[in-house]
Amino acid sequence: MDDQPYWPSYGEVQAVLAKWASDQPAIRRVVSFGGPLRVDGSLDLVFEVDERALKTAYGADAAWQSAERDWHEQLQCALPYALTLRKSNGGFDPITKKGLGDGQPYYVMQSLVRRENMTSGVMFIAFAALDAWVLMNGEVPAGTWKYWLFLLGGIGFFCAGALALVASVRNWSLSKSNRTFETALAWAVGTPFLLVGIAIAAWLLFYVAGWLHSIPAWAAVIIVLLVILLLKKK
Repeated sequence: MDDQPYWPSYGEVQAVLAKWASDQPAIRRVVSFGGPLRVDGSLDLVFEVDERALKTAYGADAAWQSAERDWHEQLQCALPYALTLRKSNGGFDPITKKGLGDGQPYYVMQSLVRRENMTSGVMFIAFAALDAWVLMNGEVPAGTWKYWLFLLGGIGFFCAGALALVASVRNWSLSKSNRTFETALAWAVGTPFLLVGIAIAAWLLFYVAGWLHSIPAWAAVIIVLLVILLLKKK
């Protein structure tokens, strides 16, 4: 008879944690380390918590210590691993961190990520709808800077909400969601600067071209050659 303990797989651990965490309003995200890949059967859990909800549930004094004892007792009954519960210190990045000192892989509770994306999407769409209502009811005079600010804000809220809802419906991972949002934000912020840079470059090109036409051909050739030489040295 095999006396070796049964170690649940990552999928089974994830299912247990996701179901348990969904009933804990103070928990925003759970990240696990170790588990099936550790020969000693230990499992580290890092919690990103809502401080206000945590203090409401466990009191203002030593809220995390009380929650840690309570959660450890609950989870230890459901999982055979030697559990260690830790609280995120605010600088913990679940995308890039590769373990708590031992380089073991980790995963994020996908159901919590999906719920967070859905909540964010609904909130952004609601802000966009409120923005549209303000503009359609003439609360802000058309043509003013405030009108354009509200219009751009509404478009931004709508795009962010749509992206968050897509991430939730398609069940994107935390890393993919964050990468997509960061890329979209970079394009949204960088596009105006890019357009201004293109406009300035075009103006300079036409200005220099017109200036080159006004000088002798041999001088224009020398200037172009000097510019090419300088660029090659760099």
